[in-house]
Amino acid sequence: NVAKAIITPDFKLFPLYHPSPRVTNWKRPLAQQKKDFRKIPV
Repeated sequence: NVAKAIITPDFKLFPLYHPSPRVTNWKRPLAQQKKDFRKIPV
């Protein structure tokens, strides 16, 4: 559910991974995280 909005009555939440070296090397590459960031509406 990364970068997919979770709608609540008060706000929208867009869950993302933290771009730390540990995450980018193990769980989700930085290139994919950048794609996730671009999905968030401005």
